[in-house]
Amino acid sequence: YMNPIAESSFARLQAALRPTKSNIQDFILNKTRLHGRPFSLKGHEYQGKIIELLTDPDIDLVVTKPSQTGISEIIYRIVLGWMNYISGFAAAVVFPTRAMSNEVFSTRINPIINDCEPLKAIRNKDVDSNSVKMFLNDSILYALGASANSKNTVINRPIRTVIADE
Repeated sequence: YMNPIAESSFARLQAALRPTKSNIQDFILNKTRLHGRPFSLKGHEYQGKIIELLTDPDIDLVVTKPSQTGISEIIYRIVLGWMNYISGFAAAVVFPTRAMSNEVFSTRINPIINDCEPLKAIRNKDVDSNSVKMFLNDSILYALGASANSKNTVINRPIRTVIADE
């Protein structure tokens, strides 16, 4: 038996060394919620394969998809899982405009963080807006626009993962 604090610390250390499908899937299914209930793969079992693919460091995943299939939802949760486990993990969510990215932060990413105790516990309240989220472990998530005249780009940012959506 391991006390909950030691167990959580051990899981974070293990995942930071190399996040595995089970680390991330466990985080998503047991720590995040959707509409007040634990997140589930039921009816979206393919999301488990996306988790598996995105935890393999040798795979760059590009998905061409229709809208409203749940792929963006699982990818946001995977990235937030990495941010929870890996200190200094940096990512960007890129939409055609910064306004769209900010809307996604407000309506999709903020609810995931607000309903997830581990993420709430490490959220840096001083850097918490609809354009950037920072965590106390120095992980950071940016909302960026990709239009030709956007002043907010992935250039000159230490980003490990870029999520280009829509």
